[in-house]
Amino acid sequence: MVHGYGPPGWGEDKKHDARIVYWVIDLPAEINTPCEPERPEFAASECQSAKRLRLIIEADDQLLAEAKATQGRRAVVTGVLRRQDTAGEITPIYMDVTNINPLP
Repeated sequence: MVHGYGPPGWGEDKKHDARIVYWVIDLPAEINTPCEPERPEFAASECQSAKRLRLIIEADDQLLAEAKATQGRRAVVTGVLRRQDTAGEITPIYMDVTNINPLP
């Protein structure tokens, strides 16, 4: 879990933005997803790769328990990778989590 800033400015105005805590996974290597920038000159900013992903864990008690049990440990996290389209996803690529399994 990491601490960051939420709405309204998602870190642009740290005095007034809400302080939030969210789940992340740090990967051993950067990943990317297919990306079609709005305009070719936006490719560098809209199609970034990421080594840290925000994990979106819905209000599922079992998933939250698994996330807490693996916090700070190596784990296999399964879900759907998506490209950021709003500031709320925080990282350029995020994952809607469906399963978390700790590694031995």
